[in-house]
Amino acid sequence: MMNSNILQFNSISELMKALDEAPVIDGRGDASSDTDRGSDWCDTASYEEAHDAMLFGKTYDNLSTDLNKYKTAGSKEKSSTYLDVVGYNVVVPLAIQNVPNCMINKRRTINNKIVTILYNCSVPAHVSSSKIMKTTTELMKNIIKLEKDGYRVNLYLMQYNNNGSGFGYVLKLKTDREVLNIKKLCFPLVSSSFLRRIDFRIKERLFKDWIGWGYGCAEFDREGVEKVINKTLRIKHYECWNYEGKQFTV
Repeated sequence: MMNSNILQFNSISELMKALDEAPVIDGRGDASSDTDRGSDWCDTASYEEAHDAMLFGKTYDNLSTDLNKYKTAGSKEKSSTYLDVVGYNVVVPLAIQNVPNCMINKRRTINNKIVTILYNCSVPAHVSSSKIMKTTTELMKNIIKLEKDGYRVNLYLMQYNNNGSGFGYVLKLKTDREVLNIKKLCFPLVSSSFLRRIDFRIKERLFKDWIGWGYGCAEFDREGVEKVINKTLRIKHYECWNYEGKQFTV
């Protein structure tokens, strides 16, 4: 268990390692392991299924068209050629004249169009799995389109609960320097099981204090998001989504 009620994870593997090593804490809930509820609650039958999907990735059929478009077009990257002392081809006239820079080399043009997106995974208990996944699928499609159009996306998943002194966490899913790995991102971003399996396990095992039965009073407004961001990432410009769609831009 970590000694805080505001947590920050720099990767999926870091989060899952913490969960794997965390002991069961007496007196806390175990809803993350619930096997009695149906698919309307979440899209996995067990915590173990969600755990494996987090670690090894998962894709969804309703994203197939967008995935194929991305795989075909790829991310828009620019490159330029220049003369260098090393390279993949020689300029013979320059080499004959013993000009040092007689080789043709290639450089990638760094794309400085960066977008930072936060997904607030808080969802009221009455919202169905299909409703959650309808919005998150649109968010995933939006990210695919941004990357295909040449933007570099920073992607974080977060939550804040206004219980007591406050409970929350941020999980880094992708930095702007990483290639878009759709299989890796689909489960934590699209699946309703991230909230109702992985998120619940975070509350059961990792927070310093017990958040309470009902797993907290989640905040959906800008103020709640900023309480977590100001204590963790400290970023100034981002757009925030929740289960209803794009929420606000800072």
